[in-house]
Amino acid sequence: MKMQNKILNGGYMGLVALLVSVAIISLIVVRTDLFTGNKDGKNMIEQGNDAIDQANKIKDILEGRNFEGENPEGEADPNSMTLGMQTWKWISVTYNDGTKMIPKVPGKFTLTFKNDSTFSATTDCNSMGGKYVVKGEQITFSNIFSTMMFCEGSQENDFAKILENTSSFFFTGRGELVFDLKFDSGSAIFR
Repeated sequence: MKMQNKILNGGYMGLVALLVSVAIISLIVVRTDLFTGNKDGKNMIEQGNDAIDQANKIKDILEGRNFEGENPEGEADPNSMTLGMQTWKWISVTYNDGTKMIPKVPGKFTLTFKNDSTFSATTDCNSMGGKYVVKGEQITFSNIFSTMMFCEGSQENDFAKILENTSSFFFTGRGELVFDLKFDSGSAIFR
């Protein structure tokens, strides 16, 4: 943490310039053994990729993102999260039979909760809406309606089934809204 603070206090741009310089120097040092493989068995391209990977890991640390080996918990406080705090984007649904579905067009499926117990949603084809009721961690969606445009290959029906089959919800430390589906049949993740 002290190293991260020193880097941040020293200036993000200075660090980026240093990392770029190191990457360039790594690529400029040209010896014949780098083209055919050196004592470590890595060619020049592999060494350059290693330098870029290392620079990206440092950038992720500075920007507060986690990387391999870190516990992703702690990015968000589930206790302070609410349904109406943002527009949620559907990320995936995983059913207990192992089937996993993700949107073919990321970001098209959204869900917005309003204070009057109504919700609105967008899909890869139509707009949707309806009512929701929350009792503790239980949630039910009802009176779901949608515009009626036909779109071949749309996942809109799958999305509607997720809402219809949702029984409860919770938030994660990764800033996710998770819907548990009825009969313990799976879960859907929104971010």
